[in-house]
Amino acid sequence: MKEIIAEILSDAVRAPSGDNHQPWKFEVEDNVINVFNLPERDTILYNYGQHGSYFSHGCLLENIIIASSARGYSVEFKVLPDSNNAEWTMSLTLINRTIEKDPLYAFLDKRSTNRKKYKNDPLSLPEAKALEETAFSIGEGAVHLVTNR
Repeated sequence: MKEIIAEILSDAVRAPSGDNHQPWKFEVEDNVINVFNLPERDTILYNYGQHGSYFSHGCLLENIIIASSARGYSVEFKVLPDSNNAEWTMSLTLINRTIEKDPLYAFLDKRSTNRKKYKNDPLSLPEAKALEETAFSIGEGAVHLVTNR
């Protein structure tokens, strides 16, 4: 079970977080993963009141659910709040059962972090077309681009 959980968490930590600070810590016991927020890891201005970190924990939860499905596990979870531990954000119990692999699993390892300074330029026509074609190639995807500032 330890190896499976290690694989799941390896996939899970690809979840987006502010400046890729990954403000979480895991404690694992048997088939239960407890997740804790690490406020000292994400001190950027945009993380006012830890809202950004909590959003990242939600992304982490989604990745854990997706990664677990690829290994035949479903996830039962309990999330905030816990008046006894302010840094605890969730407890996840992995359950071995027949479950369909989430089609999003194929995309977990495609996440990348862009640390370049953002430009405020509109997309070029070829860029917009490439985005639309990618959405259509996935199957039921759609892209709606807003071009009016």
